[in-house]
Amino acid sequence: MKLSSVVVTLLLTAGVAYYVYTPLPAAIEEPLKLMLLDALFHVMLQVDYLCQSLGQSRFSVVEGAMSVLVSLGNMAGGHRGGVRVSDVDFDGIPVRVYEPPAVGGGEGGPRRAVMFYHGGGWAFGTSSKCVSVCMGVFTSVTTGCPGCNSNTRTASVVVLLSSSASLSFTSPCLSEKGSYDILCRQMSDELNAVVVSVEYRLAPAVHFPVQYEDCLRAAKHFLQPGVLGSLSVDPQRVAVSGDSAGGNLAAAVAQEISSDDSGVRFSVQALIYPVLQGLDFHTPSHQQNQNIPILHRYMMARFWLLYMGVDTSLSPLILSPALLHHPSVSPSVRSRINWATLLPPKHIKHYKPAAIETGPQGLKNPEVEFLPGLLDVRSSPLLAEQGVLGRTPRALIITCEYDVLRDDGLMYGRRLQDAGVKVTNVHHDDGFHGCASLTQWPFSFDVGKRVIRGYIDWLQENL
Repeated sequence: MKLSSVVVTLLLTAGVAYYVYTPLPAAIEEPLKLMLLDALFHVMLQVDYLCQSLGQSRFSVVEGAMSVLVSLGNMAGGHRGGVRVSDVDFDGIPVRVYEPPAVGGGEGGPRRAVMFYHGGGWAFGTSSKCVSVCMGVFTSVTTGCPGCNSNTRTASVVVLLSSSASLSFTSPCLSEKGSYDILCRQMSDELNAVVVSVEYRLAPAVHFPVQYEDCLRAAKHFLQPGVLGSLSVDPQRVAVSGDSAGGNLAAAVAQEISSDDSGVRFSVQALIYPVLQGLDFHTPSHQQNQNIPILHRYMMARFWLLYMGVDTSLSPLILSPALLHHPSVSPSVRSRINWATLLPPKHIKHYKPAAIETGPQGLKNPEVEFLPGLLDVRSSPLLAEQGVLGRTPRALIITCEYDVLRDDGLMYGRRLQDAGVKVTNVHHDDGFHGCASLTQWPFSFDVGKRVIRGYIDWLQENL
C-alpha cells in the first residue's frame, strides 16, 4: 500500500511538473513563478470553457481570479485610499473616474488627465467589476451587486474547496477592485491627475468595431471643454494610454482624435506593449516568443479572431504566412509592416520571413471573412498612412524582449519617428508580456515594477 502511494505521488508530481514546466530564457527573473502563473492562467481558461457550457459569461473565471489577486494586493499595501473614485457614463459609455486627493491641482492650477484603456485581448479586463467566488468558480458581476452597496464596505469571500472544507477571508469590497484598479489609483495619486478608465464592451458579446467605437465616444465626450473644466483638467495636458489591447485602442483613438483640428486633442500617447497589427504572426518576436508566457502566439491569434467576431477554429488561417500575401493586401500595406526594413538588426537576429505554403496547408480560400477587419486602421493602427501618423502626439512606447508583440511596438515607434513624431522607446531586455500587471503580491516581478515606474516617470515629465 505504501509503495502504491509513493508511485501515485510520483506520477502526480511528474504530471504537474510536465504541465507547469516551460523552458524560459535565462534573462527572465523568477522563472518558476512565471511558469506557475502561466499554468494557472491555462487552468483558468479551461475552467472558463467549462463555465461557458454551464451558462456563465466568457472569461468570467479569468476576470474573477484577477480581481481576487487585486484584493490580495490591496491587503498587502497596494491600496491608495486618498484617491476619490466615481462611476459615471461618458455619452453612454461606463467609465471609472479617479481624482487625486489634492483639490484644484495642488499646485495652484488645473490638473493633468489620463484616459486609460485596459488590456485583456479586447475580451476581459476592468477596473470596476464586482466579483463573487463560489464553489471554486469565479464569477464577474457588474458593480452595484446586492451584497456590495458601498465602496467602503468590506465583503467576506468564501471559496468552497470541497463538500467539507472551505476557505474564507475578509477584504475591501471587490466591487471596487477590478484588475486595473491599483494602477489607475497609483497614476492618479502620483501624477496628481484625473484618470479615466473606460469600461468598453468586450468580446465575444460584441466585436470590432464596437470596442473601438466605445473608446472613441468616451474620448470625444471627455475632451469637451465643459467636461474637462468640471474636473479641473488642463486641456493641454491630457494623455491617452493603454496596455496590450488597450494600447491598440489608445493608438487608434489617438489617430482619429488627431485628425480633427476643431477640438481638444491628446497631448501625449503612452503605449505599453501594444498590439498593433494582425496580419503577420511571423515577425521575429512572434517566432522567438511563440511559447513564452503569458501571451503565447496561438492565444494572440484567438484574441484577434474573437475581436473580429469569427470562430476561433480559424486560428490556422490567421496564423498562415500566406495571409500577408492575400490579393487584398496591397504592397503599400505590406510595406508598413515590413519588419525587415523597420526593425533594427539586433531584433531581427537570425529570423527570416516565413515561407509561403502553396500546398494543402496554404491559403486555399481567397475569401477570408475577417481580413477586411484586419486591414482596417481602426483595428491595426500600424497600417495607417504616414500623413495620419504625423498628426498624432508625441509618444512613449514600452516593449519587452520576451513578448510576441515586441515588434509591433518597435515598428510603430519607427514609423512614428519617420513621420516626424517625437518618440521615446523604452525596451526591457528581461520583460515579458503582462509584466506591468504583475507588481503586487503574490505574483510580483521586479521588471513589472520597473515598467510602471518608468511609465509614470515619463508621464510626470512629459504631460
